[in-house]
Amino acid sequence: MERKKKIKPTSRPHSLLPPYVPPTPEDLERRRALEKEVKKLREKIGPLDFSLTDLIREDRESR
Repeated sequence: MERKKKIKPTSRPHSLLPPYVPPTPEDLERRRALEKEVKKLREKIGPLDFSLTDLIREDRESR
C-alpha cells in the first residue's frame, strides 16, 4: 500500500497566486471593443448595473 506525501501548508499565501501575465494584444482589443459598446449603451439607455470590469471577467470566464 502506497502512502501519499502530505503537503505542508505554506506560511506564504502569496505563493498561491498565479504569476502576473500581461494581457495579450487580442485581450486589449477585446477590452477596447467592450468599452466602446458600453459607452454607446450608456448614452442610449443610461447607467448600467455592471462595470466594464464585470464584462471583461464574464468574457474571460466564457472562453
